Amino acid sequence: MFAHQQSQRSIRSFGGSVTRIAIVFSFLCAFQVVALTANPVPFINNPLVPGAAVPGGPGFTLTVNGSMFVSGATVNWNGQPLTTTFISQSQLTAAVPAADIAVASTASITVTNPGSNVVSNDVSFQVTAPESMVYFKEAPGYPAGVGTPGAPAGVGMTVVAGDFLGNGKPDLAFVGGAGTDASGYGVSLVVGNGDGTFTSSPLQGPHQVGLYGVQRGDFNGDGKQDLAVTNWDDNTVTIMLGNGDGTFSQAGSPIPVGPAPIALGVGDFNHDGNLDLAVLNSDVKKSGSPNGSVTILLGNGDGTFTQAPGSPIAKPSLYDSPTNIAIGDFDGDGTLDLAIADGGPGSIWILLGNGDGTFRNTAVDPISTQMFYNGGIAAGDFNGDGKLDLVVTGVGSAYAGDLHAMNVLLGNGDGSFTAVKDCCGFGDGNSTRNFYMTVADFNGDGRPDVAILSEEQSISQPADFVQILLNQGDGTFTPTDYSVLLNPFPTALTSGDFDSSGRQGIAALVGPEALSSLVQVPNPSWSTPPNFTVSAQNTSLAVKAGGSITDNIAISSQYGFYGEITGETCTGLPTGATCTFNPAVPPAVIPQMMLPLENFQYTITITTTAPSYATSSTSSSGQSGPYGKLPLPVFAAMIGVPFCFLKRSPYSKLLPLRALALVLLISAGISSCGNGTMAPNFPTGGTPPGTYSVMVSATSPSGGGLRHSAKITLTVQ
Repeated sequence: MFAHQQSQRSIRSFGGSVTRIAIVFSFLCAFQVVALTANPVPFINNPLVPGAAVPGGPGFTLTVNGSMFVSGATVNWNGQPLTTTFISQSQLTAAVPAADIAVASTASITVTNPGSNVVSNDVSFQVTAPESMVYFKEAPGYPAGVGTPGAPAGVGMTVVAGDFLGNGKPDLAFVGGAGTDASGYGVSLVVGNGDGTFTSSPLQGPHQVGLYGVQRGDFNGDGKQDLAVTNWDDNTVTIMLGNGDGTFSQAGSPIPVGPAPIALGVGDFNHDGNLDLAVLNSDVKKSGSPNGSVTILLGNGDGTFTQAPGSPIAKPSLYDSPTNIAIGDFDGDGTLDLAIADGGPGSIWILLGNGDGTFRNTAVDPISTQMFYNGGIAAGDFNGDGKLDLVVTGVGSAYAGDLHAMNVLLGNGDGSFTAVKDCCGFGDGNSTRNFYMTVADFNGDGRPDVAILSEEQSISQPADFVQILLNQGDGTFTPTDYSVLLNPFPTALTSGDFDSSGRQGIAALVGPEALSSLVQVPNPSWSTPPNFTVSAQNTSLAVKAGGSITDNIAISSQYGFYGEITGETCTGLPTGATCTFNPAVPPAVIPQMMLPLENFQYTITITTTAPSYATSSTSSSGQSGPYGKLPLPVFAAMIGVPFCFLKRSPYSKLLPLRALALVLLISAGISSCGNGTMAPNFPTGGTPPGTYSVMVSATSPSGGGLRHSAKITLTVQ
């Protein structure tokens, strides 16, 4: 109506000039577009509430927590809008109908703000029955080569899962390259078939040596997933725009950043409705001393980027080589912040966002993880208090007092964190490297769990494996009782519902030039389930009472078992015998963390006790007999009894001679005792001679409480 009236006035006043009306409309439309695109790209926290539902259950209300939601924001279920209620800039609720959870599946949850074409990051919602334990096996035919001739190797430290074809099935993108290919590395995409298997696609640009990290996002607002790739050697980031069919087109020239870029974070840091990049520059091998930094690239909405003011952001001088980055609103002010895992000192660097693409250091800096080296970092609400927490992997350090594979830092909601003591996972000092992780709800209970890529280096044949840590809901994680063994030299891992089962699987790049696709299976179907053994080098030992003897004991992991091993004292020992262990860790043998393919070697020493011999001696007054300290009258009475019978003997005539002989004999005995000589008694105490079955045992709370023993036949002489 307004447009019609203004048009009529324009005709009367200016002789029907349509040109000016067009200008007005163009201005109004342009103003409307600018106003609509001013809304930021929202960000969703992990997990959703609830984070899972049982197939066939009733409809429910889904709570989505995050940041930068505006009034009119919409929650999407697999791209389809749900009826959404705006609660605040950090919370939305949405009605999920029963039809959406009728069968087991995994839904992709995103949020769209009005006026923006760019959706938020996606968080998975599991439609599956919860399990107390999870089990994984390689998909049929895996591990398998991943690539065209030349088999692109997983040389990068990042693999990302995403739906690059728009068919609802997760694909994998990572840096790869043929070792003999002079054109260098490129981006390898393996297309998910929805059954746990993948089909390789041709190696794609930029074909440069030194490609390293990969991240995904819709950088040009066309609804298709794009890629950002770091180049370690030439200090640049390349943007590859997705065509929606599994192919990519390079957007412009590589973007200069800081020295040795290795990791990327994606989010709208200046609230303009376009995705931006936080590029972590490690500075490794670029200078004599590490001097890492963060370069902020602000997206222009068309796949190009402009470096933010004040960028790159230099790290505090206390820090060594930064390794990885996590994104989230850690202080609850509605802007995205950065958490950076640092190398050598085992620290976390927190940068709080100002909402304009610039960042500031926190007041308390750094945050110590008590680890020697931090490799992976991820953000999520791991204790359910509505505040973002951090999990950080690294190399356990006995010097720093932590031998675990992962640290948990609980968020206080103001950008500061409190460490959970003695948590979590299995490390073994500097011999176990726990570098990278993926966070997903593996057992379907609605809480985010963690899978860690680990390598045990202390044994002759290094073991590469994945630890699975299940979230207990209070900020702690409990390892499962087995690990998943991998091919040697894994470089990266990620998670996703790769077999359309509604349960999260794991994909890992492994050497040489292969991919492991781990899918969940029901209750163990192995003919030889994960376990451990206890064995003795010598099963028969002989020792003289009072002596000692040693034997070598080995506890060995079998079929990927890992868990805490608590050695126990020997059982079945004879009286007076003890056993000791070397190394000896109270209260028993060796409370340690057993890792796959690992052997615990220690020595057991069995010590026996010699018997003691009681002795007697005569006094100078002759008050003792030859059989102990008997009173002389009693001894005389004992001797006198036979004489009563001798009197009735037919040889009674010999009585004087016999009596004389006995008197002389008694006198000699009394005289001998009177001289104080020692007379032996029967042996007492000590380890009795005999054959015994000694059991040396070890137990583990894993696997429902496993216990195994080695039998040693001990002969005491």
